[in-house]
Amino acid sequence: MSIHRLYDYIEVLKPRESGLLTFVGICAAFIASEGNLSLKPLPIGLTILLTSAGAIGLTNYLDRDIDAKMKRTRNRALPSKRIYPPEKILPLVIGLIVTGLGLALYLHWLSFLADLLGTISAAFWRKRWTCVFPQGIMSSCAPVLMGWFAIKPAFSW
Repeated sequence: MSIHRLYDYIEVLKPRESGLLTFVGICAAFIASEGNLSLKPLPIGLTILLTSAGAIGLTNYLDRDIDAKMKRTRNRALPSKRIYPPEKILPLVIGLIVTGLGLALYLHWLSFLADLLGTISAAFWRKRWTCVFPQGIMSSCAPVLMGWFAIKPAFSW
């Protein structure tokens, strides 16, 4: 596999956005721990990174037809057919999601539930060319809830 082809697969996972979601989830864990995280950020961060990248990859796969119509997104790897057929991305995406869900279950069942709901919302609320708002509510909150519940399995101010 050439470096350009590898870059196309990584691009579908949106590393910058996945990293930002991971950072936000670790921040939530830090707040939940009241500053005493010790070694917990590593498994929490890895879990959030894997599931975020998987969910983002899944939405990129599902929205490739819409992305092909928008000037801003038409040159992405899937709509531009740099990865063709688009189903070639699915084993990577599904592997990331399943691994992340397994790790989330290891952290706490509430982290797993937040992850599962976030992934489902990312998959079912489809993007529209005008707005991605409904999809963004739960799927963007999932990393925060995952980080929080990994440390403190209860809602609290």
